[in-house]
Amino acid sequence: MIVAMTAMGVDAVVIVLCFQLAIILDHPSSDLAGQMTLHGRVFAVSIVVFLGLFVALGVYRTTAQSSFRRQAYVAGKGYVYGVAIVLCTVIIFEGYAASRILLVTFFVSFPFVYVIFWFVLRVIMRRMRERGFGQWETLAIGPTPHVDQLVRRLRRMPDLGYNVVAKLVTPHPLDGNHLLHLERATVEHVLDEERIEMITFSTAQLNGSFEMLESLCARRRISMRVISPEADSLFTKTGLHDIAGISLYSPTRTRLMVLKSFGKRTFDIIFSTLCLLILSPIFIAVAIALRLESPGPVFFTQKRSLADNDEPFDFMKFRSMYEDADAQKETLFDNNEADGALFKMRDDPRVTKVGRVIRRYSIDELPQLINVLRGDMSLVGPRPLPVSDFQKMQTDDDLGGYFRQRATVKPGMTGLWQVSGRSELGFREMVLLDLYYIEHQSILFDFEILAQTVPVVVFGKGAY
Repeated sequence: MIVAMTAMGVDAVVIVLCFQLAIILDHPSSDLAGQMTLHGRVFAVSIVVFLGLFVALGVYRTTAQSSFRRQAYVAGKGYVYGVAIVLCTVIIFEGYAASRILLVTFFVSFPFVYVIFWFVLRVIMRRMRERGFGQWETLAIGPTPHVDQLVRRLRRMPDLGYNVVAKLVTPHPLDGNHLLHLERATVEHVLDEERIEMITFSTAQLNGSFEMLESLCARRRISMRVISPEADSLFTKTGLHDIAGISLYSPTRTRLMVLKSFGKRTFDIIFSTLCLLILSPIFIAVAIALRLESPGPVFFTQKRSLADNDEPFDFMKFRSMYEDADAQKETLFDNNEADGALFKMRDDPRVTKVGRVIRRYSIDELPQLINVLRGDMSLVGPRPLPVSDFQKMQTDDDLGGYFRQRATVKPGMTGLWQVSGRSELGFREMVLLDLYYIEHQSILFDFEILAQTVPVVVFGKGAY
C-alpha cells in the first residue's frame, strides 16, 4: 500500500509539472500561480481522471513487482482514455474556453515526462535492491524441481527484492494432506541462522495443509508466499502479472486487516446505497417484466456460502428461471458444462425469456446490493456457492484447504473470476483467482475490479 501511494504521488507530481510547463509555454509572461488558479478546473479534472484511470487499470497495484515495459503499457492505455475524457469534459463545460496550446502542450509533454521520471526511478530502485537495500532475506521451500525453478527465477531478478539465502527441499508427498514432511526444529533452525524475513513455498499440489509454516510465520512475523506453477496459464486468462508465480496465501496482519475491513465496509455501505437509489427504476421494470411472463416471486433467494464450513446466508437475485427450476436441476446434471462444485449449462431450459436477458447483462445480480447493505456480502470478493454444491466436492480434493481459505473474507457481487471470463473458466481457476484476490486485497484492487466489471456487464462477456 505504501508503494502504491508513493507511486500515485510521483504521478501527481508529473501531472503538476506538465501542467505548469504548458502554462509557461502558453503564457510566458504571466504569473504562474494566477494562471494555475485560472485553469484550475482543467487541472483538477486532469489529475482526478488520470490518477483514477491508473488505479482502475492496476498501474499501482504491482508497481514494485511488474516490469517497466508492463507499467508503461498499462499507463499508456490510461493516458489515451484520460486524454479523451479530459477533452470531453472541457467541451461539456459551456463558457469555459481552455487554450488549445495549453491542452496540446500538456497532453504531449505528459507521456515524455512520465517515462523519464519512472525510468530514472526504476533504475535507482533496481540499483538499491541489487546492493541489498529493500530486500527480504528469503527461505525457499518445496519439492524438486519446483523449488529449484523458483530459486533460479528469483535470483535472475534481484531487483524484485527476494534475496534467497536458504533452501529446504521437501520429499514428494505420499498424499495430498501432508505436503511439508519437514521437522519444525529444522525450519526454526534455518529461520534463526539466516534471519529469514520471507518464506516462499512452491508446490504443484494445491492443498492448504501447511499449518506448521503458517503458525511459525504468524509467531515470528515473517511474510509467506505460496507459489503455484499454474501462474502462467492463469495470467494469460486474467491479464494479471506478478512475480515468479501466483501468490495463493500468506498469513495476514491483524491490525492491517481490521483497518482494511473498516474501509471496505464503509465503501460498501455508501456505494450500495447510492446504487440502490439510482437503479430503483430498473428494479421496478424488471419486477413488472418477470411477473408478466411467468408466475412466481420477483426475487429468488438461496442459501449460499464461501466454504462448506462457513455460515450460509440468504443470497438474493432476480428470479430468472421458472418456479420449479430446483426440481428440474436433478434431471439435468448429465448436461453440466462446468467442473468441480459448479453447475453451468449454456442452453438451460429452466431459464425464462426475461431471465436470459437479465442474466446476459448481469441485471439479475442487482438485488445483491441489498445483501451488501445488510452486511452479508461485499461489492468485491469471492463468489459464494449454493450450499448444495459443496456436497459434490470431495474432502480429499486437491484444492483441499485452499478452497476453505476463501471463507476468510466476505463473499462479493463481483470479483476476479467475473472479470476474467466467468462461465468460460472452470471451478479450479475460480478458486485460484479468488485466492489471488484475498492475497492482494486492497481498496485500489477493488476499484480496479469494479472498473473492469462495467465492460464485462455491458458486453455480457462469459455470461449465460
